[in-house]
Amino acid sequence: MCRIARMTTNLPAIQKAIDLAGVEALASVLGLSIQAIYHYRSGARKIREAQVFIELEKLSNGVVTCEDMASGVDWAYLRKSRPELTQEPTNA
Repeated sequence: MCRIARMTTNLPAIQKAIDLAGVEALASVLGLSIQAIYHYRSGARKIREAQVFIELEKLSNGVVTCEDMASGVDWAYLRKSRPELTQEPTNA
């Protein structure tokens, strides 16, 4: 996992994303304990892996984005590195 040393996070956005994603689903996807997810949700444990934010965005169906949860990361740069993932499908 990509570890992020310093990051500004938005706890209410993280809480909303976890609520939308579901604690059990997130724990399963990340291979973490349910308790670890509750620690993330309460703020007792800081999220330091970018993959957690990415999975939260996926599991919340994009309602809460990585940018909402962790503004200190240049997510725009990362999104540009794989443009095929951010472009809308075209109807031929």
